[in-house]
Amino acid sequence: MSWYDCRSDLGAGGSGDTDGIPNDDAQIWATFSTDGGADFAPNFRVSAGTSNAVEAASFFHYGDYTHAAFQSGLFYPAWSDNSNSTGTNPDGALHQLDLFTAKVRVP
Repeated sequence: MSWYDCRSDLGAGGSGDTDGIPNDDAQIWATFSTDGGADFAPNFRVSAGTSNAVEAASFFHYGDYTHAAFQSGLFYPAWSDNSNSTGTNPDGALHQLDLFTAKVRVP
């Protein structure tokens, strides 16, 4: 499972904060279970960048738009992201949201 998480946004600058305001910048984090949910592995960061949906000035926010797939030991979370961490967002950092995904190998 994966989710948007603001744990790195303390509002004090740095890689988890884009605007000096706490708890409005998010990263994608994930975890997994190999025993049907009785126990979970320690959660880990998936996204390379930090996004801010308000800065996207869109009519929707990213919290409603996450998806995931799992096949053959590979987990593929998909999320809205405007960090431009890959340098491929045509609108640049913190503008329009783009769809991002990552391949996560689950042991």
